[in-house]
Amino acid sequence: MRSRELVERIEAWDRISTWPSKIVFFFAQRVFFPPKLPLIMDSYLQRAAEVSNLHPKPDFKFSYGTAGFRSRADILDSVMFRMGLLAVLRSKAKSGQAIGVVVTASHNPVHDNGCKLVDPFGEMLQPSWERHASELANAEDVVAILKGVVTEHSIDWNVPAKVFIARDTRPSGEQFVKALADGIEALGESFYDYGEDRPHPCYSSPPFLG
Repeated sequence: MRSRELVERIEAWDRISTWPSKIVFFFAQRVFFPPKLPLIMDSYLQRAAEVSNLHPKPDFKFSYGTAGFRSRADILDSVMFRMGLLAVLRSKAKSGQAIGVVVTASHNPVHDNGCKLVDPFGEMLQPSWERHASELANAEDVVAILKGVVTEHSIDWNVPAKVFIARDTRPSGEQFVKALADGIEALGESFYDYGEDRPHPCYSSPPFLG
């Protein structure tokens, strides 16, 4: 808040003589002058916008489904970066519980890849967060979407995030972990990388996964 604006509000408060009037004034201020996002959060969001330029979005419409995102690996770099951002917000929204990001396209061909966010107890994302994932993956203005998510879910920026990453043995996996890391670190958070994880033998998988 600008200093002059703050002084004007304090002077207006002092001119009100009765407490009932002060209470009405307080709630009116909340409605017509909602609190601005914390400056420290704004600085991280600006950082996210800057780093986003290193992960340009292709001319392709992405959609987060039951299996997360899956597509050709050569167009997924921006998606991975942005899902790093979203994983941070999801963890903060869940009071700092761990959020997993799995980099895999399961049984798809080797030239494909994908990613899926996993909630603290292994659950799928809620539909509202699947919507956030799709909107963020396709956004021209990354900061606007992030601010919308923070506001919609009343996210406390002071809550530290916890993000775990795992991937399969696809050749593109390593670079995508780096893109995820860029997103997570742009918002001032860290992560734990479990590295490669080979599929369980009970699943049918192509030779490159075995």
